[in-house]
Amino acid sequence: MILTSDTGALDHSDCEPIYDPASIQPHGILLVLESPVLKILQVSNNTFEAIGIYPKELLGNFLQEFVEIEEIEAIEKALFENCHQSNGIRLSFKSQNCKSFFQGTLHQSSSALIVELEPVVSPKASDCFNSYHLAQQSIDKIHKTPNLRVLCQTAVEEVRKMIGFDRAMVYQFDATGAGTVVAEDKIESLAPLLGMHYPATDIPPQARNQFSMNLIRFIPDINCQPVELIPDCNPLTGRPLDLGSSLFRTVSPCHAQYLKNMNVGASMTVTLIKDGKLWGLIVCHHPIPKYISYETRTACELVAKFVNLELSYKQDSEDRDYAIYLKEICHKFITEISQSNCFVEGLLKSRDELLALVGATGGVVCANEILTTIGKTPELAEIKKLLAWIKTQINNDVFHTDCLSKLYPPSEKYKEVASGLLVLAMSEMQNYYILWFRPEAIKTVNWAGQPDWQIELKPDSSPLMSPRTSF
Repeated sequence: MILTSDTGALDHSDCEPIYDPASIQPHGILLVLESPVLKILQVSNNTFEAIGIYPKELLGNFLQEFVEIEEIEAIEKALFENCHQSNGIRLSFKSQNCKSFFQGTLHQSSSALIVELEPVVSPKASDCFNSYHLAQQSIDKIHKTPNLRVLCQTAVEEVRKMIGFDRAMVYQFDATGAGTVVAEDKIESLAPLLGMHYPATDIPPQARNQFSMNLIRFIPDINCQPVELIPDCNPLTGRPLDLGSSLFRTVSPCHAQYLKNMNVGASMTVTLIKDGKLWGLIVCHHPIPKYISYETRTACELVAKFVNLELSYKQDSEDRDYAIYLKEICHKFITEISQSNCFVEGLLKSRDELLALVGATGGVVCANEILTTIGKTPELAEIKKLLAWIKTQINNDVFHTDCLSKLYPPSEKYKEVASGLLVLAMSEMQNYYILWFRPEAIKTVNWAGQPDWQIELKPDSSPLMSPRTSF
């Protein structure tokens, strides 16, 4: 999805709606009910094909006229106990001496209830325990992963196994909204996307907000024809229905074209949340239309919820292990210093650990005018000049930069050993300092296509909402 200006930056167009509020995808039916009486206000224009009842026969009537009383009681109970969240429901419609069985969800949208249903073969096919059993083995494997990287890789392998798509990826967002593929599972014939970067404009802010609202987004056929709602506006409000939380909401033409540009015919996206914020997505692509049953998608949701729990745990575990490692180093320093004649002597007994404490490749211990170098450092003459400059910059005993040459141009000539710098002033009065150096790190970003491109303009010269074509 891309909404851009001619500079590739988001502008007012990023507020444009990304779905049609008056239509849905055709793999299910949608009913809009008045709460709490369950009067049918709107329906999708495919009810006859699905349940053998025309929209005009449903509109204005009450849901209990078409389904079993036990099902109505289940809906009323769900609304009473959990009215602010999506609820799973099962309904069976009676028509022409036969029954049509459905499963789906019910959620509140302003004053209306939105019911989204997909057909099943029989009532037993919608047993929620089936979804759990589908997901149980995957959850066990995910629970046993030792770290975040393996967690992501296991998640894509398990989800792809469950749905049978050709590719599944974990797409992680950075602070700017750009994304990177950090895990991938695919068929051998596909070109790998692992490690590829995507600009923030590929998934603009309003699309990221939508992902935060829905745990799973399924598009079985990119080329499907949308099904209109009848009537197109909610009779109670006179306004289009808010389908922001709808599972069936139509695909934005821009997003559909984006997927076509990637040769994708069907997609499923699962939201990954860490610490209450959008962390990334499990993105699944298939080259041709492919339907995934409601039951299987529910199993994928269960897996996603467990992955979301594990995201924080695995990251916290890695941070905790690193913190323990640092504490061990600090304890060693304390022991060495306590057994030495002076502070500096104690520090220099564990030179490798002094660098490891901050992940440095070089360091300098300055005691009065005596400089002791460790690892890879600039020449002593350059260090003395650098120290004189540092004394004019340091504040609250600490100074740090990840690009020294920008602040101190003379360091350009030794950036290979000292591009990153951390300084700790032990005693400015006694001229005691510790300097840590890191070398320049050249980072290569592999963009999945051209991140900056010329976009099309509308006749009035305003930016046209359009997808990137380079991949």
